[in-house]
Amino acid sequence: MQEFEKKNENKIDIYKNYKNKGSGVIVVTNDNLVALQHRDDVEGVSYRNMIGLFGGGYEDVDSSFEMTALREIEEELSIKIKEKDLELLMVYDIPSISKVRKTYVIRGINKSNLFIKEGQGIIFVKDKKELKDLNLIPETSFILEYYFTHFKKD
Repeated sequence: MQEFEKKNENKIDIYKNYKNKGSGVIVVTNDNLVALQHRDDVEGVSYRNMIGLFGGGYEDVDSSFEMTALREIEEELSIKIKEKDLELLMVYDIPSISKVRKTYVIRGINKSNLFIKEGQGIIFVKDKKELKDLNLIPETSFILEYYFTHFKKD
């Protein structure tokens, strides 16, 4: 049973009963800055006018959490990345509220290739000290704290 779970750990179907599933992506530029999304300030947008990761919810066209991440990055930033470029940072799994998110890191993205298609703009940060003055989505705050403490490469 453990081998089956390991082999299929990135598949959406093991979370088929979850109502809220998706992927987030920490976008790291080639000069080692983290790009964050300043969300729109319009009715109907969740976490409006806050700062968060790029990414979003699972859609029927997605066969895996990686596919959700790739689709969302293309939709929100107009860049195409390959699945092999995604590094898994963490799984945020809360069965009691039927929510699961996988967060990935992509590195070496040229800032000049980033074009915001969703949100008010892109905010770049270099370290966790710069997070304290941002209006971060609570989940994003936790994930970035973990990234800067345990996963950032200098």
